[in-house]
Amino acid sequence: MKVNDLTEVSEEPVSTLIAPGTYSVIVTDAEERTASTGTEGIGLDLEIVEGSDKGRGLWDTCWVTEKAMWRVKKMLVALQFPVPEGEFELDPSQLIGRKMFVVVDHEEYDGKTRARVVDMLPDAGFDPLQMPQKPADDGVPF
Repeated sequence: MKVNDLTEVSEEPVSTLIAPGTYSVIVTDAEERTASTGTEGIGLDLEIVEGSDKGRGLWDTCWVTEKAMWRVKKMLVALQFPVPEGEFELDPSQLIGRKMFVVVDHEEYDGKTRARVVDMLPDAGFDPLQMPQKPADDGVPF
């Protein structure tokens, strides 16, 4: 592989922050995450689906702790995911393909400014019943 001359290339990526505002997003990936402290959470990779930032990504993690359960519920409600009564198992992959609105603001973290999801709201134009359904896993490999 031939690599071009890197003499004039900065070691820092050139990027612009997503401006504070409200964005329509789709969940492109969702997975269980564990912090270095052992705290478990739901990590979301989000893609902006409208406007001048269409195609750009955001990420957010909802930590599953007593103090943050309100945020987990807010996320599920915003994604129009049915929230049953009582304790339940959540497969984060069930969130992929769902849409919502997120409110983005800027925050300082480790000396750098970054975009942060500060609120999540349902997208009234999204119908979860119209989502593509996963085929049933009947054990047949094809």
